[in-house]
Amino acid sequence: MSFDDTQMTEQPAANAPSALSSGTSGLRSDVNLPVRQVKGVEMQGFNPNAQDIVGTTPVSTGEATSARVREVAGPSAFGYVGQCLVDSRGIITRGQYDPSSEAYSELAKMDSAERAAFLNSLAARGLYGNSKPSTTGFDTKDFSAMGEFLRFANAQGVTADVAYSQLLTTFKAAGGGTRRVRTTAKEDIRAVFKDATRKMLGRDVSNDEIEKFVKAYEGKEITEGTGGVQAPSLQTAAEVQVEQQYGAEAGAVGMLSLFDILDKSIKGLA
Repeated sequence: MSFDDTQMTEQPAANAPSALSSGTSGLRSDVNLPVRQVKGVEMQGFNPNAQDIVGTTPVSTGEATSARVREVAGPSAFGYVGQCLVDSRGIITRGQYDPSSEAYSELAKMDSAERAAFLNSLAARGLYGNSKPSTTGFDTKDFSAMGEFLRFANAQGVTADVAYSQLLTTFKAAGGGTRRVRTTAKEDIRAVFKDATRKMLGRDVSNDEIEKFVKAYEGKEITEGTGGVQAPSLQTAAEVQVEQQYGAEAGAVGMLSLFDILDKSIKGLA
């Protein structure tokens, strides 16, 4: 997952608001954030105040920081507790996010696949409550979850890409990696699939094929339960699987069944 804060056309204010209010970062200006090791400042407007620096350490001459950053930063790194946000390079790049106005723009930076994976991660960590991400990722509930995430980034004092890595390691997904989801009983899945194969093929299939379908359908239900694509009905999934796996055979059996119906109809009329 990647974010590029340097592409923003409007630079938010470097200083956080002095009181908690809607439409702001929500942090009081006198709140110190966790210590971050900073190597430099992206823009002069974000130079830290003296009280925000808690120590300095030498920066290796081999550090891959630009000349522009080094000119601002000088030869030392420093511990920083101020409210501007630090990126993955250790550079102060911007002020606090405004969750109410920036949630949409941050989501819009991602392509659809990246956005879906990102929002599913938020859902798995409880940021959607009992809901789940929308199909597009641009619903009100998506903006709300993204706003909560941006508040987390603000509190950590880091840009969104860094905050996302911290979120994944700090808050494990429900159920130890996936949200606990109630799936259809295996016996029911087996029964429906067997019924579909008998009707569409005129025979049973192997136990291995049945168990493969059971696992595949459970996977679809788990995907839906953790905020992904909605699973089809069990009957529909079983019929689609038979058609895809045994297409020619299912078609031939279907034609034989049709001929049998026609034959019985003709004999009944005779």
